[in-house]
Parts: sequence; C-alpha cells; structure tokens
Amino acid sequence: MNILTEYRKGIMFFRVKGYLNKATYRKLEEEINVLINNCGINNIVINLEEVTKIDMKGISTLFHVYECIKKLKGNIYLYLGKNEIKKVLKNVRVFNYMDLIDSELNAFDLVKI
Repeated sequence: MNILTEYRKGIMFFRVKGYLNKATYRKLEEEINVLINNCGINNIVINLEEVTKIDMKGISTLFHVYECIKKLKGNIYLYLGKNEIKKVLKNVRVFNYMDLIDSELNAFDLVKI
C-alpha cells in the first residue's frame, strides 16, 4: 500500500493506493494517528479511489479514524471515485458515519475553517 499526503487549506488529504487489509492497515492508521495527535489535524479526506481491495481490518481502521476525528470535533470525508469497494463500504454502513464526497474539492465547501 502507498499513501500520499497533502495538507491544503486546513484539510489533510490521504490518497491510498493498493490493498487496505490486515497486512497493511497499520500503516494508514499510524500515519493518520501521528498527524491527529502531534499536529492537531482534525479535518481529513481519505481518498480510496485507487484501493483495489479492502477487508474488515481496513474497514475497522476507517471507523477508528472516525472516532478520533469526532473526539476533536473534526470532519472526515471519503472519496471513492468509481471504485467498486463502495458496495462493500455501503454494506457495512460506513456512510452512516462518514460522508462520501464527489471530488476532493468538495471538502473545501463542507469544512468551515
């Protein structure tokens, strides 16, 4: 798994590529936790457009990040593009907790900084 990060206008973007599963979830979780805890980041977009596989460990990582961000009264958004994992995330009700956005740019309209 590869993770690219970018900070713009009060929002940290995580662009994930590859598998988000039991073998890789810690990398994403640790990277996000460091930024939340050490830098005070509380508005994030996780771009999963190029994730080719996600399992329950990957999904539970998303919920963990959600809990951390909500404690800070922040916002978390998911961008999937046309990714097929949308069906999996919908089945486990991820979208009841995290907003799905149509493009990364939409996050700027939603976050009030």
